[in-house]
Amino acid sequence: MSSSQGSSLPYRGDIDGLRALAVMGIIAFHAFPGIFSNGYVGVDVFFVISGFLITSIILNQSLDDNFSILNFYGRRIKRIIPPSLLVLGTVILVGTFTLFSYEFSSLRSYIKPAVGFYVNFRLMEDVGYFTFQNSSKPLLHYWSLAVEEQFYIIWPLLFTAAYKWIEKKPANPVRTANRLSLIILVFLIPSLVYFINTQADSYFSGFARAWELLMGCLAATLYFLLNFPAGPSGRYLKYSGIMGITGFLLLAASLIADPKYATIFAICQFADRKYATIFAVTAAFFLVISSENSPGKYLLRLKAMKYLGLISFSLYLWHWPVLSMYQLFKLRVSNFEIIGLIVFIFLLSSLSYHMLEKPLKEMNWDLVSPNGKYNFKNFYPIAGCFLISIYFYSANFNKIPDMFINEHQIISDNELPINKTCTLANFENEEKYTSWCYSPNLIKAKQGLIIGDSQAHSLYRGMVKESESISWHLVASEECSPYPIPSIYAFCRRIIQETFDNLKLHPEIKFVVFVMANHKFIENQDTLLKTQVKNEIVSQLRLLAAGGKRIYLVRPIPEFPVSIADCTRQRFPFYKVFDNSENCKLDKKLWLKSSFGFYSFIDSLKSEIPNITVLDGTDITCDATECHAARLGKTIFNDTTHLSFEGSRQTSRQFLKAFEAASRQ
Repeated sequence: MSSSQGSSLPYRGDIDGLRALAVMGIIAFHAFPGIFSNGYVGVDVFFVISGFLITSIILNQSLDDNFSILNFYGRRIKRIIPPSLLVLGTVILVGTFTLFSYEFSSLRSYIKPAVGFYVNFRLMEDVGYFTFQNSSKPLLHYWSLAVEEQFYIIWPLLFTAAYKWIEKKPANPVRTANRLSLIILVFLIPSLVYFINTQADSYFSGFARAWELLMGCLAATLYFLLNFPAGPSGRYLKYSGIMGITGFLLLAASLIADPKYATIFAICQFADRKYATIFAVTAAFFLVISSENSPGKYLLRLKAMKYLGLISFSLYLWHWPVLSMYQLFKLRVSNFEIIGLIVFIFLLSSLSYHMLEKPLKEMNWDLVSPNGKYNFKNFYPIAGCFLISIYFYSANFNKIPDMFINEHQIISDNELPINKTCTLANFENEEKYTSWCYSPNLIKAKQGLIIGDSQAHSLYRGMVKESESISWHLVASEECSPYPIPSIYAFCRRIIQETFDNLKLHPEIKFVVFVMANHKFIENQDTLLKTQVKNEIVSQLRLLAAGGKRIYLVRPIPEFPVSIADCTRQRFPFYKVFDNSENCKLDKKLWLKSSFGFYSFIDSLKSEIPNITVLDGTDITCDATECHAARLGKTIFNDTTHLSFEGSRQTSRQFLKAFEAASRQ
């Protein structure tokens, strides 16, 4: 993302314009991912530009016999480290006062990797770049700086070694550039093959990204050849326009390389994000290698585009912390607010450029003068940057204590001891589905069975705590329907069927409670299949009822659209500005309307089978008009759709009245 121009490379306004396009694509992707879903390719364009400019500088200075690796490193430090440290320090300062403990702990784990420019390795251990959780990582975008810095450290050394190996006397710049191009290809091809074939770490891997930077390096050597010795030849000028137009077409293609267009562009396999990256890199290659005045570059040469290109590094550094932290503060951000944030980002970036970047750019930090002497006075600002970096790297940052935060108390869940014999049978591959199979230390035989998915597990904890006369057994696994219906997990159906069969061997179990959250399992079936599924369920439940079991079907509890943990808390010092408490409520009519199909299905089972009772899971969580995530100072939900321990206890108290009344009959 950094600018890499030096005195030995003539200024090219079209490259600043290309930087502007790249950074606008990245900001658009992060601000409106649903609309600009491929704006992320701006990062790939930046990589090509960086490789082109760096190699152009090194090649020109090497041919003039005045290239110094120390001076090169000093300029990179001057250009990159001060602005990146400013943003890093600002994020830490704001996070100290506003982030919750677990959020600040996560931020702190990225500080050292960000300062040390190896955060891409840290992120390779986490979730992917395109996941929702990344909005909670304000330093996520430092991965690309890490990749660039790793390249800036290694490439000058490799280039210098290759240059000395191939340079012969008398010097022949054309021969040198040709041989350098071949060497670059030797490094480029393995990286490209790795990028295409790897999956998990290809986004953050420096080796998988090296081919993009090397494409810029190759463009630099070819551009040198096309412009040698005095200016571009007539043939180059002729084809330069074609290359510029081709670059714009490929860049446009990369921006629409989205899965929703896969049927149109199936021959190019546009559904894969990697193809969008390849098109973007190829586009940037043609755009930088074509001459500045080639046809089609009018947009890039506009004064406004050039200015955005000049501040593009600041724009890149500031945009993601502002967007991500605002979305941490406020759960639902309107488009109007996002537009306002973008305006703020542009103003902040412009200020950062004029107050910090531009003055630094005009300073001379060269450690070696043209006559070969060391300028020790220029060592001090570089040493200062290193000392500040070491402080950020080693400091053990702590946030303002949580006593300053109006944080809603969330009741922790009590874990019950695991007992893997509680599945009623020895199923094969038991580990797959017993992670939520718990049993309290009760000597008496269990009289009840709760069967279902993760909501069954949530309810079970409260039932065990509140039950005095009834002991409970649990068979539950994530996303497993308690009914013998088609499921995305084949083992779910087998577990449920074997549980039904084994219930015949346990006459002491009188109560069987079915709990299920994902009603789409049934609602999404076509009419014929839905009828077949219902008939099968009715048949199975009738057998249970005939065996003396009392059957209870629990209507699903509400599903909230946001995290309950976030909506019940407010941040210091923004108590009134970012009030998310409204997100802890849900319109009861809307919930009942969305669940009408499943509710009707449960009611239809009751009408056909004796000994069935329907329990309403919304009685505790909802009043006449609204459903609540927190009531009377206590959270009823742990997340968007699971009861907290307190919520489970309150719901269980209501359900147990029905169970205990039936047990006395």
